[in-house]
Amino acid sequence: MTTTQVLNEGDITTVAFSGVDVYNDTTTMSFSFNNILLVNPSFSYDGAKKTLTSYVTSDMTSKPGHKLIILNGQKQDASGTRTPVQVLLPFDVTKR
Repeated sequence: MTTTQVLNEGDITTVAFSGVDVYNDTTTMSFSFNNILLVNPSFSYDGAKKTLTSYVTSDMTSKPGHKLIILNGQKQDASGTRTPVQVLLPFDVTKR
């Protein structure tokens, strides 16, 4: 997955990720950051464009470095069979 956005330390914003291919069912999607489940994450997913936009909090950008949100969801094949999939959503944070 790719994002072209580099965030600054302490930023609060949304980040768009392209190339996200999951079954568009918010009841089966979960997100984690630093091995902690994100409760009620704020995101939107456009399955046709395969683009996911996620809200990034100041806790996520409190320290500079390479960061990773993990999306657990499902992928659906042409026959309708769904299988679990894990999608890595990387972004970078720089020091101000």
